[in-house]
Amino acid sequence: MKNMENAEEIYSNGLKQELKKGERIRYEDYLQHCDSILILRYGVCSLDYMTPDGEEEICCYFHGAQMIKPIPVQERLTDMGEKYVPFLEAKTVCAIYWVHKEKFREATLKDSVLNNQYLKDITDNYMELFWRYCQRREEAVPVRFCRLLVKMSQKNGEEDVLPSFFTYREISAYLGINPITVARLVKALKKAGYIRKAGNRIVLADSLAVRKIIDDGTNLKY
Repeated sequence: MKNMENAEEIYSNGLKQELKKGERIRYEDYLQHCDSILILRYGVCSLDYMTPDGEEEICCYFHGAQMIKPIPVQERLTDMGEKYVPFLEAKTVCAIYWVHKEKFREATLKDSVLNNQYLKDITDNYMELFWRYCQRREEAVPVRFCRLLVKMSQKNGEEDVLPSFFTYREISAYLGINPITVARLVKALKKAGYIRKAGNRIVLADSLAVRKIIDDGTNLKY
């Protein structure tokens, strides 16, 4: 929701909540704000859930400024019961706003651009989950790993660098694989000269080669 005409009005009508890295918004927090839209103003957070086996799985990432929770989500959470309980986890310092649905509705009625962005964010959220589902079923693990590298890397000077919160454990929770598999993938891509390590961060040494793995669907040996 960047550069929106009525964005400041929306934020001023919302309840601000700041999150430090690692802090979570749990299911109980959703229940307390069931009549509100949840907007991430800045930072990065992930939508996670705990499996019945107690393993943490990451569904997707949100980047500010972006709407995270439309009203219908609350009804679906209630229907799902306690088997899969979702939560948001801050990966960086984040600012979120709980905006009452009536205040948000008033703003969207006054601003067609904002209303279009609202619909776009809902669509993007659902499509992200749809494509993640398809990729997890159809794509080889190395392809999905390279896709993560390309999508989440950020420019640092002339280099594309994966943010420092992407530990092997973080990557494994997102891809649904073992951290040992992540280590093997990193080793294979380093040996090929496609990536390198700078401290605890992954640097794309050859972005074109990494993208070629995605485009060709190459099943890299690891």
